[in-house]
Amino acid sequence: MSNLKLLEKFVLDLKMEGFNFAIDDFGSGYSSFRYLKQFPIDVIKIEGEFIRNMLSDEKYMAFVKSIVTLAQSLGVSTIAEFIEDEEVLAAVEGLGIDFGQGYHLGRPGPNFVSRRQPLLVSK
Repeated sequence: MSNLKLLEKFVLDLKMEGFNFAIDDFGSGYSSFRYLKQFPIDVIKIEGEFIRNMLSDEKYMAFVKSIVTLAQSLGVSTIAEFIEDEEVLAAVEGLGIDFGQGYHLGRPGPNFVSRRQPLLVSK
């Protein structure tokens, strides 16, 4: 990412062609926020460590809530990783996260699968 201006032009050109963009592991580094500000991001995938620990650690929960609020304010969809049980699924739904993945929702596969409304998917 040595030339962010060149990358920005490339991303904007692709966006004009109809491509969507996502940031994976959002929150794992300081650059995530810069990319969200600088590029036309459609989806952020919340760092799995935050989801995995949010029910047992209030700091992780605070991070997840903040990320969801930020994404909603910017019109960006959210994906939660590591949905491993019903308790985490209920918390993710309660926070308004748009999509999810994890063994509780299904094993990894080539297609997205709808579970119920609000839409949560497994990949």
